Amino acid sequence: MAEKKLNVLIVGGNSEAKALVDVLQTDNTINIIAVVDQDDNSPAIELAKELGISTGKDYSEFCQDANLNFIFNVSNNKYIQSELENLKANHVEILGSSGAKLILSTNKNIGSKTIDSLPLGYKEIFDLTPIGIVIVDINGMVLNLNDTICRWLNYKTNEAIGKNVFMLPILTRSSKATILENFAARLDGKEVSPYEVEIKTKENKIINAMISETLVKDNDGNPSKMLVLISDITSIVKGERQVSDAEQAARLAEEKYRIIFEN
Repeated sequence: MAEKKLNVLIVGGNSEAKALVDVLQTDNTINIIAVVDQDDNSPAIELAKELGISTGKDYSEFCQDANLNFIFNVSNNKYIQSELENLKANHVEILGSSGAKLILSTNKNIGSKTIDSLPLGYKEIFDLTPIGIVIVDINGMVLNLNDTICRWLNYKTNEAIGKNVFMLPILTRSSKATILENFAARLDGKEVSPYEVEIKTKENKIINAMISETLVKDNDGNPSKMLVLISDITSIVKGERQVSDAEQAARLAEEKYRIIFEN
């Protein structure tokens, strides 16, 4: 079965947008539905035309595409950003210039010249990502975690690395049981949908979290590590949004940030 593609809209025609088009069009998991800019002769528009990608001046018509997943707004225009927020569907995520730089810096097909012009290293990306990330081995030993999750929980990196995640006081008893069950299912090769748990800060404040996991295998095809993405959904649980929205967001986050870990 063919892998489902992520549909993206690029708003902006500058050199950064051109570099983004150049990178994304080589990724067979991504479909650029259009590049939009007021200038017909902008670098990104010209490249899009060469590649046979749809172009236009009015982003509103493309924002209504039911299959749209992401919008890259690299126009550096706050007014356009505000309009896009109002036009897009709830499931569509808007990424700005920082998101574009993240993709450009981590994409496997990018040339060294572009990387030099957009210097964003793995550690910076790992720590700046607004999703909590924990990497554990198949026994649950913490190999790494980013600054985001440390900041949420008020823990230092060295207080977790090298320790078993199930032994740390960051999980409630019921959450440990849920994670262990899903962890075992992942190792057995079963599909596990994003699921909700409770995590505790150092001050014992409860954070409702949505967990999405990716099992990473070694060169021999054996389970090696687990990439765990954690989204803070406390406000959602309190009724401000639907939990189903959080599950969708967790799936999109897993798809978007998996490339960081692979690199």
